[in-house]
Amino acid sequence: MIKNTSNFDGCLQALAEMLGTFTAGTLYMLFGCYINVLLWNYAVVSLFGLPKVTFWQMLCLMVLLRLLFPLKISFSKQSKEK
Repeated sequence: MIKNTSNFDGCLQALAEMLGTFTAGTLYMLFGCYINVLLWNYAVVSLFGLPKVTFWQMLCLMVLLRLLFPLKISFSKQSKEK
């Protein structure tokens, strides 16, 4: 019986890369949310008298802003000259 493991290894490597990317993105988002909460509660509350926000409120605000103003990411190596 001949085993073809090269296809399985490729799928396993792709799955590991996707899981690593998802984990790194999630940690980056959670850390960024925590930093934004600290900055908001320190600066905005004392300067403008707005109410403090919780972690979950800031997370929802960040998701809402990302949906309203998406990032334009380009992976092409061509220079954008206009």
